[in-house]
Amino acid sequence: MAKNTQQQSWRLIDVLSWASEWFKTKKIPHHRRDAEQLLASVLGCKRIELYMYYDRLLSIEERERYKKFINRRAKREPLAYIIGDTDFYGYEFKVGDGVLVPRAETEILVEKALNTNLQKNASVLDIGTGSGNIACTMALERIDLKITAIEISPEAYKWAEINLKNHNLTDKINLYLGDFLDDKHEQFMTEPFDLILANPPYIAQTEMPHLEAEVRDYEPKTALIGGRNGDELPILQLKKIANCIKNDGQMFMEIGSDQGASMLKIAKQLFKNAHIEIIRDLTNRDRILYIAGRWHG
Repeated sequence: MAKNTQQQSWRLIDVLSWASEWFKTKKIPHHRRDAEQLLASVLGCKRIELYMYYDRLLSIEERERYKKFINRRAKREPLAYIIGDTDFYGYEFKVGDGVLVPRAETEILVEKALNTNLQKNASVLDIGTGSGNIACTMALERIDLKITAIEISPEAYKWAEINLKNHNLTDKINLYLGDFLDDKHEQFMTEPFDLILANPPYIAQTEMPHLEAEVRDYEPKTALIGGRNGDELPILQLKKIANCIKNDGQMFMEIGSDQGASMLKIAKQLFKNAHIEIIRDLTNRDRILYIAGRWHG
């Protein structure tokens, strides 16, 4: 009887229920989903497939690995770091220590960029590529584009290299390690770009203590903090972008949800004859600064 009870407790469905309830006591957001994703990763299957084998007993090795995953998540380590990958625009990207986890909000930037009337073989610059999710997605969706991606962090750059390789894009995307603000633009461009995409750090220094633990304690601060007020780095990038874009070029820059009005005002002061607008996300919050044409008068 004791043996049967032991086996029963290690059934997939029982283990999943226990992990979900424990996450709930730890106030883990999406506790059931996270428990499912971690177990699916351990078993090498999809989340939906878990319920096809709910009566299956976990092996000792699977139990131990799942325990380690659960403990890491209970400490608020990002789920994507634990399982080693995340989804962006329907594609899988490897992520881990030292790189920002791609956000669903950033898919709006990619969607808008892909919906512009870009000519064939247009040149694209991705500033602060991180895991390479934006550059790779653009290349996968538009194989004709000539894409350059620049990243300041050596740790994040390594993840971008991995993702370019995984998506067979190492010969398609020109990946450059350097500081967009400090390096001379001649080092990563032969001529001005048709399209520039930027996802700069835009969180204010004072906001950091109030962020979710997953972000505050694990993700790289260099990819999060945009200065004391949050908009300092975006403004600096905006000024330099003008030196790297064609006069009729287009730019999409992700911004903070409270920065729309200020970034719109600054952009209009800098580029008086350009078309400038703020694009909102699905929750009706400011998300993208868009500028098109007449950059240089």
